[in-house]
Amino acid sequence: ALAAREGTSEVAMAVTAGMLTTVIVLIPVMFSGGYSQQTMRPLNLMISATLVASLLVALTVVPLMASRLLARPHEHRNILERLFSRTDKGVGFLSNLYLAILRTALRWRVAALILAVAFFLVTMKVVKPVIGGELMPPMDTAIVMLEFETPTDAAPAEVEKTLDQVERIVYAQPAVESVSSVVGSEPGQTSFGGGGATAQSGKLTIHLTDRTRRKETIWEIQDQWRSALRKLPGVRSFRISEYGATPVSTTRAPLDIIISGPDSGVVSRLADQCLSALQGQPGLVDVRRSWYFDKTEYHVEVDPALARLYQTTPADVAAELKGAVKGMSGSSMRLEGYLDIPITVQYAGQDISTPAQLSDAYVATRFGPMPIRAMARVDSQRNQPFITRERLRNTIDITGVNRVYTIGQVAKMTQERLAGIHPPAGYSIQVAGTMADMKTGSAEMGKALKIGFVLLYILLVAMFRSFGHPITIMAAIPLAIAGALWGLLLFDKPMCKPATMGLILLGGTIVNNSILLLDFILEARKQGMAKDEAILQSVRLRIRPILMTTVSTIVGLIPLVFEMAVGLERMSPLGIVAAVGLLIGTFLTMVIIPVVYSSMDSVVLAVKQIVSWTQKTEEIGVAK
Repeated sequence: ALAAREGTSEVAMAVTAGMLTTVIVLIPVMFSGGYSQQTMRPLNLMISATLVASLLVALTVVPLMASRLLARPHEHRNILERLFSRTDKGVGFLSNLYLAILRTALRWRVAALILAVAFFLVTMKVVKPVIGGELMPPMDTAIVMLEFETPTDAAPAEVEKTLDQVERIVYAQPAVESVSSVVGSEPGQTSFGGGGATAQSGKLTIHLTDRTRRKETIWEIQDQWRSALRKLPGVRSFRISEYGATPVSTTRAPLDIIISGPDSGVVSRLADQCLSALQGQPGLVDVRRSWYFDKTEYHVEVDPALARLYQTTPADVAAELKGAVKGMSGSSMRLEGYLDIPITVQYAGQDISTPAQLSDAYVATRFGPMPIRAMARVDSQRNQPFITRERLRNTIDITGVNRVYTIGQVAKMTQERLAGIHPPAGYSIQVAGTMADMKTGSAEMGKALKIGFVLLYILLVAMFRSFGHPITIMAAIPLAIAGALWGLLLFDKPMCKPATMGLILLGGTIVNNSILLLDFILEARKQGMAKDEAILQSVRLRIRPILMTTVSTIVGLIPLVFEMAVGLERMSPLGIVAAVGLLIGTFLTMVIIPVVYSSMDSVVLAVKQIVSWTQKTEEIGVAK
């Protein structure tokens, strides 16, 4: 019992500090606002509650159980004890290896610090651009969204025929379980946020078997469909993406180039220039524009003089023509318990089936029904099929999907290609889509990261009553971050919101190792131990709890790192960053942190000696 109390009191401060450092960096993320707060707050609350509970157990239940179990005589070891006793040899070997490396590093402190800084800078310079960036990592959701467009003048029967061909291509894939198809749009309706659509557009929602029951990934299946759709006549453009490719529901596509201005003609010409610039860009597929000037409109121009002669008006002609084309309500059918069903009266289909027959429609006049051609002229022109606006400016969208490359890399290449296009005054070209969401999310997480590390520093200052020791402790964070980036590169994952969350969690976790080492060093030096000996003893005696914490954390993250369940792809970067960063950071910090402490202690001692020498010199001068 005495040993349990003494052991608990020895590590209580370090363990409590370790828990608080992790929780305090998570608090700002819970209140970061926007998409980051909504997606990360439940996870952070769970982690924080678990850490607080684990601290209470570590300081109460564990010492109590240890005092009971370890007090029993152990004349004969059981199987588990004999099995795990072999780990002592491994820990002893690592301890001796670390001590040898640490002795060398303490002799060459400047070189060791230069190597650590170089490792961090090279990683940020080389690895970070290679891994790219996403808002959320790609995920095989087993749901594919396929959108296609036919020429704007295509008849409904032609669109249906094209849909049948598209469905045959889709159903040729054995992994398809079900397909839901929608063709056309509701005319005359205003759409907010989703963009316009025409009657010649189609959308398919395709459900596949989950990734554990098929050999091909969802992206390989999409590539097969792309190859087939490019050869399909009647399909002018298409886009294929997995469900959730744009994590924010209001985002139209991963890459969305918004061209806006007062005149639709100029906007359309700018869109053509952008499409030409994007041809052949690596990593960009399914490039399409939202509309063309290809919708035939028929205008009925009424001669005012003839209208007066027939005692009618252009408004009357328009009303008669609307009735001929769309019909008019003549009566309603009433059913008990149901809403009234309107009965529409209109021309027979064969009498108004083509635009050329518009001039044959009749209008009521003082001389009786007269054909429209007697008082009006019907002509046609090409126009855009629908109008899209943003901030009261006409817009056109050029959308695309990133493939192989991350959206951050694709957006950067896109901006470089569009840099040579100079829109006229009053017009703009904006690269939006998921990239814009990434910028917003990065700003939210970056702010939370800064606040978290400031709070971490303040907490360490309060606990160690020093402004220098927190710097020594937090020196482990850059090394762990560099290791985490190498982990993302190794597992082919982008920098994304879960990865950023992992970095914040890693920053609060990796300092626990530094706290364990520094706490022992400070206590040993208070008892009169020499600096270098205290440093070596801290590694020799604290390597076991540090390795136990690191290994147990990494083992717990293995299912997340290797995506052992469907759906873990979304959060696997968090596990990779935490596991690999903790692994590399642990092995580096047990060498670098003692070197940083030794160097800062030497600097402080040198400054004190200089100040003392200066004061003595001044005192001697005054005495003379």
